Amino acid sequence: MRQILKIISFILIICIISSLLAACNKNNDDEPEDEGDDEFSGSISGGDQTETPDNPDENAPPIEEGDPDKVYEIRTPDDLKAINQQGKYVLMNDIDLSGVEFSPIGTFAYPFKGEFDGQGYTIKNLKITNSSEDIGVALTFKYVYAGLFGVTDGANIHNLNIENAEINAETSTEYCYVMSGIVAGYMQSTTVAECSINGSVKSKSKYFNGYAGGVTGYAREGKFNNLSVSGSVSVNDSEKRSHAGGIAGGITDSTKSEKCYSSADVVSVSTYGIAYAGGIVATVRNSSLIACRNNGNITAEVSSYSDKSGNVGTAYSGGITAVADADIAENKSSIVRCYSTGGTVSANGNGNTVYSGGIAAEVNLAEVIHCYSLSDVRASTTGNKSVFAASAFAYLSGKDYKVSGCFATGNVDITADMKNRVNIGTFCAYPEKNDDLVNFTNNIYNASATYLVNGESSADYLAKTAESRLPGLFTLEHLVNDLKWNASEWETVDGVIIAK
Repeated sequence: MRQILKIISFILIICIISSLLAACNKNNDDEPEDEGDDEFSGSISGGDQTETPDNPDENAPPIEEGDPDKVYEIRTPDDLKAINQQGKYVLMNDIDLSGVEFSPIGTFAYPFKGEFDGQGYTIKNLKITNSSEDIGVALTFKYVYAGLFGVTDGANIHNLNIENAEINAETSTEYCYVMSGIVAGYMQSTTVAECSINGSVKSKSKYFNGYAGGVTGYAREGKFNNLSVSGSVSVNDSEKRSHAGGIAGGITDSTKSEKCYSSADVVSVSTYGIAYAGGIVATVRNSSLIACRNNGNITAEVSSYSDKSGNVGTAYSGGITAVADADIAENKSSIVRCYSTGGTVSANGNGNTVYSGGIAAEVNLAEVIHCYSLSDVRASTTGNKSVFAASAFAYLSGKDYKVSGCFATGNVDITADMKNRVNIGTFCAYPEKNDDLVNFTNNIYNASATYLVNGESSADYLAKTAESRLPGLFTLEHLVNDLKWNASEWETVDGVIIAK
């Protein structure tokens, strides 16, 4: 009997253990798999592998590093939002971002370094209403950057269309830059080519500097080629300096923009400081523009009389660029075969000094060769302040500039309520030093210039020029022969002479 009880007890123990094991297995089977919070839904192809990147934790960078040797196929808004720092990203179809909350790709600490090939497809309805502030590379300042990409470094973006974008970034933080562009807020060593961009861009730094451009707010050591921009670009009442341009707010350090076209209306407004507005780029420093065209309205304005220290503001407006300069003569900027063909170039001072020119407002340590403007030029201010306006250049500064083979046909109007320092010209309002014919040669003009003082018309004034000619017709043949242009670089399309 005792032996039977032992056998029964052993059987019961085995049953209990088996039940417990079954229950454990059931509990394990019921546990859900970890699907991740930000799974990349596109394919990542590298050889025969297919994988998804690790999910970032709270302390990870905003975007993963990625693999530079892999190809990421972008098909959905989630794919676009999950772009890493590196790798090649290929747009496989049009993407509509209507109603999608989108944050710029890349920061100063973790910029986008890869390649983005749009394959001729379109990203539609990108909307960014702001971007978080970033300490950036200088601890003294902060940055807000907005665009499809926030910050790029060594990137290559090409064959992309962006339609109906709306970029609007601003900050009330002191010493904070705001940089906005439809493609990127800030670009370092980045190439952008064969892209068509449409939309509106706005920047505002309440207490500091704002940059806005149809492509980028600011570019350093970059390359732009065959870009087309339409829509509007504006910097709204940035207190210190505002830079707005059809392609970029500012470019520097050997950035090259070639065969870029903008029909965007550009407005740059500074509350108390300096406003720069350029049809292609607001400020060109140690860089070049080649065969670029503006066909939009360009306006620079200082909205208030002076800042708290009593400093006087300045508005610079140019059909191609507001200011072209360099840090040293060896790094001269270059503007070649560029033209402004439509709209009006305007500078409004509201008691501050203004410069307005059909090609450029100011040129210093730069060369401008074979450029022209058909745009009308306007300048206005109040109070006892200076006004500089001309169909081509408002101010040629210093002795290290070069202006050759340029012409302008736009009418020039100045409206002011003072009687001193009104500088107006049918080509250049104030060439500081043009005695050296090497610096100022083969330029022609055919424009009218008038201004109002206290509401009464004053006599026309033609600033000193090294050479002045009034050809009957501005035909391509005449310009090629008379200004020594290369006929193979120009053609006439719908009555407009354009660079090939």
